[in-house]
Amino acid sequence: MQGQLDEAHAAIIREKEEAKLAIEQAPPVIKEVPVVDNTKLELLKNQNDELEVTSDTVQLPNIT
Repeated sequence: MQGQLDEAHAAIIREKEEAKLAIEQAPPVIKEVPVVDNTKLELLKNQNDELEVTSDTVQLPNIT
């Protein structure tokens, strides 16, 4: 009985070492996550709208 217990304990230690080695050798997982800053997008959209209004009101000189 003690022999079986020793074998099981040795097997657990081997599996643990193999798992540790596999983790060390595994390539890192790089996951890209899109980041959206809605505040900045709204600010830029409002500035763009203002520029469009301003550009509509500005008249270019007539060059001939």
